[in-house]
Amino acid sequence: MEDIIFENEYFKSVMGKVFLIKKLFHNQCQEATKNVHVTKEQCFLLHMIEEGKLTQSEIAKQMHISNATLSVRIKRLEEAGYIKRSLSSSDHRKYTLEITEQGLMELEKAALAIDGLTRKMINSLTVEDYEHFIRIADIITQNLREEE
Repeated sequence: MEDIIFENEYFKSVMGKVFLIKKLFHNQCQEATKNVHVTKEQCFLLHMIEEGKLTQSEIAKQMHISNATLSVRIKRLEEAGYIKRSLSSSDHRKYTLEITEQGLMELEKAALAIDGLTRKMINSLTVEDYEHFIRIADIITQNLREEE
């Protein structure tokens, strides 16, 4: 019988490291943002809204979420006073999103906290390290997409 992948030492090592990185980043991100009132995902969404270049469908695609999930997240940000949503003047079927002053303040606080943690995480990586990691991540992503 062919070896079961969970018995492969390389696979176990890689997956263990992936889980550890995710856990460490999550825990340290929570600590770094404890005085911020938006999540990492909301921070990312606020940043994309601030840039103002993408449609809601494009934002959903970049965040790897459905349009329905994005709508819920947008509604929460609107209810919190971080964004303003209004009907598009050119197409009354669409909304334009605008970040509010309160949203900008929260985005800045969150971005500073997350930026410090991100810089710590990638401190000694080289361009070659990035390129190698991206190449491997692309291969894994492609392999998993073939199953869909």
